[in-house]
Amino acid sequence: RRRSCCRLARPCISRAPQIVLQPLDHLFALRLPDTGVGEGRGGAGSGLAAVPDAFHPCYLNTGFMVLEPSRAVFEALSSLIDDVSSEESEQTLVNHYFLDRWHVLSYTYNFAKHTVMSPTRHQIYVDRYGDTLKAVHYHGVKPWRCSRDRDCMRHVPYYTGPANDGLYELWWAMFDAMCDEPALDCQPAA
Repeated sequence: RRRSCCRLARPCISRAPQIVLQPLDHLFALRLPDTGVGEGRGGAGSGLAAVPDAFHPCYLNTGFMVLEPSRAVFEALSSLIDDVSSEESEQTLVNHYFLDRWHVLSYTYNFAKHTVMSPTRHQIYVDRYGDTLKAVHYHGVKPWRCSRDRDCMRHVPYYTGPANDGLYELWWAMFDAMCDEPALDCQPAA
């Protein structure tokens, strides 16, 4: 059964293993490219903005997206589901449709906690420009599945090093701060 198109004017979609470090309100006013299929709410263009994929920079990464829903785009994507490879689930489908029709966001909106492309540059970026990060995406085994003292990804070379250690500690610091809120119960389930 097909789902209906959402009714939000401009959702920002973020994967669960991601922490937001800075306000993202400005993205709701971002001008998105016209897909050429139908018209989005408010006549803006039914487009999409995302961060390039670290492995294939000409493709977008669906870990963080800003989009303007459109019934026409929803129908076009739905019609492609059976024809597009499912090797990377929704990411392949979204890339197939938006291939050259998406707005590129800075990598700071979906900064990966891994050093796959360049461990040295990753470390330099975190050291010099860490305060510019908007959101950090935790790939691999998630911090909440590990202990606070041992990153479960420590055995994978591109998840090691001081920058990744710091990002792991950041997740736990954010968790602790969130648990200090009186309305939240962060105790493990019995």
